[in-house]
Amino acid sequence: MITIQNLSYTIGNKHILNDIQCHIGKGLIYGIIGPNGSGKTTLLKHLYKEIPSTNCITINGRSIEDYTHKEYARCSAIVTQNQDMIEGNLLVEDLVLMGRYPYKKRFEHYHEEDYLKVEEALAKVGLLTFANQNFSTLSGGERQRALIAKALCQETELLIMDEPTNHLDLKHQVTLKKLLQDFQGTIILTLHDLNFASQLCDRLLLLKDGVVLGEGTTQHVLSCQALSEAYELDFHIKIEAAHVHITPIYE
Repeated sequence: MITIQNLSYTIGNKHILNDIQCHIGKGLIYGIIGPNGSGKTTLLKHLYKEIPSTNCITINGRSIEDYTHKEYARCSAIVTQNQDMIEGNLLVEDLVLMGRYPYKKRFEHYHEEDYLKVEEALAKVGLLTFANQNFSTLSGGERQRALIAKALCQETELLIMDEPTNHLDLKHQVTLKKLLQDFQGTIILTLHDLNFASQLCDRLLLLKDGVVLGEGTTQHVLSCQALSEAYELDFHIKIEAAHVHITPIYE
């Protein structure tokens, strides 16, 4: 579904991404992991067109540069870490309703079907009773769930998420995991929690300093050698019931 070829990105003399190459098949949950400053968020910004990719990225064989804003919004929903960019006295319901915008013609009003989809998305993230509450009054975790609901309401074949577990307590991390496993499409997300990545993702991309240290199945990438090189720590790894359990070794 998505192919990244020869993607590099430099700011001044600093190489942020170095010759990234991978293919992300349809229906996969694809995790991007690595320490802070490894280039994870920058890679996502190329994927959701905040940074031009100069024809290095294709979706379904078509360069993302060729997608109009609305075309792209119909095929890809984005959850970033920028909660504070939501301005004004916006109700939670109105925020989630924005996920239906790509399907609206100019000056077309929202219909009952749109509001039903908003209700369904809010119910999935446990925020239905918050529909008429101001977004700015929510806690960090509640805001994150509202933004996830907006992305789900968009009903796209691709979901791109930057650290979606940020601000979420354990209960809502479990809810998120189930939501993503039930998602009918492809998911690309960055994660810090390696055990969460192990339980959720079909494939992983491991970055350090903008360089790919590993790419492949979860068990293949989550090796002691690769993780030690990336994080500069030793790890204890146990494989049980097809899941990799990872524990850093602290001296």
